[in-house]
Amino acid sequence: VETKEIHFVEMPEDNEMERGASSYGPRPDVIRRIRQHRDQNPTLNLTLTAISCSPRVFEIKNFLSDTEVNHLLDLAYKSDMHLSSVSAGQASQGAEKTTSRTSTNSWIPRSTDVVVDALYRRAADVLQMNEGLLRWRRGTEIPEFAESSISVAEPLQCVNYQVGQQYTPHHDFVMPSLVNLQPSRFATVLFYLNDD
Repeated sequence: VETKEIHFVEMPEDNEMERGASSYGPRPDVIRRIRQHRDQNPTLNLTLTAISCSPRVFEIKNFLSDTEVNHLLDLAYKSDMHLSSVSAGQASQGAEKTTSRTSTNSWIPRSTDVVVDALYRRAADVLQMNEGLLRWRRGTEIPEFAESSISVAEPLQCVNYQVGQQYTPHHDFVMPSLVNLQPSRFATVLFYLNDD
């Protein structure tokens, strides 16, 4: 897969990061301004290696740069990492703590900054879908989805497992309420931020 969402090789200045934070994505002038902090190649080629056909599982070795990995780790550790929970059944019923999931986690919204936004855009390219579906959008932006302006993507969930912690085998599905014709999760993208 070829994407124009090339790697960040250095972090933009804080004021550049903040200017890019928006539920609707960064403005085109902000995207052009931060280009200097990214790899100089015009595109990034991502190779998907099939790990399993059923269920479909693919590995992409160079999806994140070291700079992006360090940024996500920094955001996760600065956030409120708390004991992970599981859904109590229906999406509207909340969540509960359990011994089947003993990790800690936090959430990073796409609108956090321009680097996180770029990762969503890169994921959209891999999934071959309009990146506007992965964020809030104006009703006229994608005419065939004009009845809904909410994102079909969740915030990034950062999960930390210490030695001995676990998330036992489970089915990651909740029957959706179909608010504004939004479907349930159809794909999961996992980033492993360490080599262990």
